[in-house]
Amino acid sequence: MYATLFPDFATIEADQEQINLTRFELSLPEKRQFFLEGQEQFNQRFRTFYSRRIEDITAGGKLLGKQGPWTMVFLSAQSDPGGGGRRANYTVARTQRDISGRSTVAIMGANRRLDGKDQGSVSADANLFFTRTFE
Repeated sequence: MYATLFPDFATIEADQEQINLTRFELSLPEKRQFFLEGQEQFNQRFRTFYSRRIEDITAGGKLLGKQGPWTMVFLSAQSDPGGGGRRANYTVARTQRDISGRSTVAIMGANRRLDGKDQGSVSADANLFFTRTFE
């Protein structure tokens, strides 16, 4: 279990400036310590959760656990986007089940609550290994 209250990310190395002339957002690596632990659970082929969108964190908590074939991650963070006194709550939960060796199936839900409106997504993914050469 991890928790943070008014974290100071001032000691984190700044991102290298990049110019983006496309309609797609840049994907920058996460450097904040609070989000690094357990980050591998959120790295799927199609990204449904990008922790760099959470800015100005005022408080946060994370719960990581593994029990037998089950792996669970729960993250909740409160932020003040734009510094205008508005509060946004971010919640992400992922459950993964190991199946016969290296294969896994998982489900994940992510939500942002801002000004009483929820915006979120639910996703499912699987990594299936049938033989050593066929996956």
